[in-house]
Amino acid sequence: MPKTAPPAAPDPSTPTVQTLAIRTIHVRDEIQPRFYLNNMVIDEYATLYAEADGTEPLPPIDVFAVGKQYYVSDGFHRLEAAKAAKRTELVCRVYQGSLQAAMRHGALANLRRGMVYSQQDRQRVLERFLADPEMSQRSNRDLGQLLGLSHVTVGRARQRLTALADLHKEWRALPITQTQPQAQHQEHIATFLQVEPTVVARYEQIHREPMNTDILLTRVARRMTDSDETKADAKASIRTEMEHVVQQREQERALRRRYRTPRPPKLTPEQQVQQEAESTRRARERELVDALESFVGLLEERPARPWRPAAYTLADMVQALAPERRQEIPALLVQADTVIQTLRDLLARPRMPAPVG
Repeated sequence: MPKTAPPAAPDPSTPTVQTLAIRTIHVRDEIQPRFYLNNMVIDEYATLYAEADGTEPLPPIDVFAVGKQYYVSDGFHRLEAAKAAKRTELVCRVYQGSLQAAMRHGALANLRRGMVYSQQDRQRVLERFLADPEMSQRSNRDLGQLLGLSHVTVGRARQRLTALADLHKEWRALPITQTQPQAQHQEHIATFLQVEPTVVARYEQIHREPMNTDILLTRVARRMTDSDETKADAKASIRTEMEHVVQQREQERALRRRYRTPRPPKLTPEQQVQQEAESTRRARERELVDALESFVGLLEERPARPWRPAAYTLADMVQALAPERRQEIPALLVQADTVIQTLRDLLARPRMPAPVG
């Protein structure tokens, strides 16, 4: 009998439609072409999934099988919407391939359909295409037309990746003398930017987190390509920014120290008792002054606070006065006699009749 031929291997480029458990579908940032997902779109899709009556309201998502894991390539909004709608399964088109193929497939799929890429998304996809062995072979004009960017932008991005690779090589070759990881990181940055390690430490303390190496190197590479600066000038620009931030913060701290109210010294129990007694005496003296001002206002017939006789005796009032003020009491009593006599004279005068109009 003739032997039966073995079944042909499935074509990796041809997907198979499968229903997968959502918990088995993984999301990786290096595949996601967009910077952010649109929450309004997710809510709209979630409503469609929640109200579906046994049918699929949206097309299947594209998933790549890499080894034994499934990774979403196209359909990130639909996947999040299905999770929000409490679905446990989702219909998927499953491809066989690698993570790089999943990234390439998803980026191209979103160019053909779905929401329009933002400028940030286009830059993100461009950088990934330039790092991809297959897509990087295309010309600057071809990639620019594909992503809706100018060939100049694509050329600068290509130069930036080349400069970034050179900067990473330089970074890895920097000498290390410190033993602690944090000190090594700060030493790396200080040597790379030719700045004092104390400036790096203070800069990280101000921002409350270590400087990200990838972000630092990308900033240098971007200044080299977008601003046409040399590597030394790009480093000098970032170094100047760091030193300015540290210097400005030091000036702010010096001003705060200069105008800060000094903290009062800690008092002993005896000093606290004396302080409370002095506060009580000052309060009673203020009450006495208020009473005298009210009395003078009545004598001068001008608006003043209502006269409220004090609820304490003359001895209390005298005791409330400071020692140096008590010496003025005799003179005040003479003036008081004069005021009292003036009042008696005024009260003894016959009242003038009111004019007849």
